[in-house]
Amino acid sequence: MLEALRRLAVLLASTAVGLGAVALLFGLATGASIARAVSVTYYVVGAFLIVLGFFAGNRGPLRTKIADEEAPIAGMFGTGLGLRGARRASRGEQRDSLATAAIFLAVGAWLILLGVTADTSVKLF
Repeated sequence: MLEALRRLAVLLASTAVGLGAVALLFGLATGASIARAVSVTYYVVGAFLIVLGFFAGNRGPLRTKIADEEAPIAGMFGTGLGLRGARRASRGEQRDSLATAAIFLAVGAWLILLGVTADTSVKLF
């Protein structure tokens, strides 16, 4: 459990630092204030991840069958090329959908909270 929390902390920290660096460069390139560029970047990416989490978590109990067992081409959310028919999702696939949604939602919420703290127009206290 501690190893999972450590991986989550590394994911959250690296996402925040990486996006902050990109936002800093974008703010410098466009002449916008650094705080505004960072907060807007956190808001936009956080909202996008929350939407992805919503769609990842709202998959039903059915999955598509693969037309050619040797060369399946499927996307992240179970749709893709070469798919035909429907089958019941296994417990592992259902758990994976919920875990993927939880990661997207957690990182998205984290980034929005960082955006609020970085936004100079918001008075926290």
